[in-house]
Amino acid sequence: MFLNCCTVLIQVQNVEQQNKLQQARLLRTPQEPKESEQSISVEIKVPHISLGIVKRNFHESDCMACVYDWVGSLSIIPVHFQLLDYAGRMLLPSQPVKQAKNTTLCMSEAMSTPPLDDEEVTFLGFGINEWEPLDDSNYLVHPISETVPEQLLECDER
Repeated sequence: MFLNCCTVLIQVQNVEQQNKLQQARLLRTPQEPKESEQSISVEIKVPHISLGIVKRNFHESDCMACVYDWVGSLSIIPVHFQLLDYAGRMLLPSQPVKQAKNTTLCMSEAMSTPPLDDEEVTFLGFGINEWEPLDDSNYLVHPISETVPEQLLECDER
């Protein structure tokens, strides 16, 4: 019985994390170009793993990260995926969206979504993101005293 409750709790946490990821991707997805901007837009078609063929227009100046965010915002499944061109080459988030013009991309489930070029900055949904809830028990918080301590560190002289 206890094992079943733990399994259900883990599944609920996973769904919550997937929903947070989907929301983060949705918030980063740019607005679709207006009809007056159709001449400078790129239509992207993706056979989505769980939704079938989906299509949308992007600005020519957008990068593939926008496409990854859009595709990832449509469903919580799959969590991680790659977008491939007709030759099976992975399209990186940093590449211009123009490279996918007039083609149907392939969506492939993956262990992680391709990372952005900048390895110091990561966004939820790109690269490997570990989902670990914060454990407050690891952090000790002491109340602040109104008097200044005589010794700040153990190595300080008194």
